[in-house]
Amino acid sequence: MDNSSSKPMANGKPRVPMRDRMRGLILSVSLQSALQIAAGTFVACLFTFVRPISFPQSCAVATLFLVVSVMSSPNNHLGTRINAAAGLVGCTWIGAVPAAVVATIAKIPGPGAASTGIYMALGAVAIALLSINRVGSSPPTLWRLGMTSCLAFGLVALSTWKLQTIVQVSQHKTLA
Repeated sequence: MDNSSSKPMANGKPRVPMRDRMRGLILSVSLQSALQIAAGTFVACLFTFVRPISFPQSCAVATLFLVVSVMSSPNNHLGTRINAAAGLVGCTWIGAVPAAVVATIAKIPGPGAASTGIYMALGAVAIALLSINRVGSSPPTLWRLGMTSCLAFGLVALSTWKLQTIVQVSQHKTLA
C-alpha cells in the first residue's frame, strides 16, 4: 500500500492545502504592493506612449511614480501615498522654479557664449544649494526630497536649454 498521497508531512513540514496557500498569496502584502506598482506604472507609461496626452519629458513620469510609490511610502496605505505625492509636488517646485529663473537670466544676453557661461555658472550654484538637503539624513526621507528637487532642476534646465528667447522660456515653446 502506497502512503505517499496520504502523508500529512512533506519534507518535515505539514502540508498546507492549495486553497489556503492561494488565499495567503492573494491576501499578502507582497502581492498587493506588486499589483499597485504594476497598475501605477501602466498608467504612468500611458503619458509616454499615448500621443494625445504625451508631453515633453513624459518618460520621467514612470520614474517619479516609482519614487513616490516605492521609496517614499513605507506602507501601502492610501494616506501614506497621498502624503508622498504631495511631498513630490513640493520638491518638484523647489527644483523647477530656480531652474526657470536660471534659464530666464541666462537668455537675457541672447544666444551665444555669454548665455552659456551664465547658464553654467548659475546652474552650478543652484545645484550646489539644492544638493544640501540631498545629503541629509534626518528625517529619513530628506535625501529623497533633495534628490527629487535636483532631478526637477535638471529636467527643467535641460528642456529650456534649446530655447532661444525669454518669451519662449515663459511660454515653453521648444524648437522643432
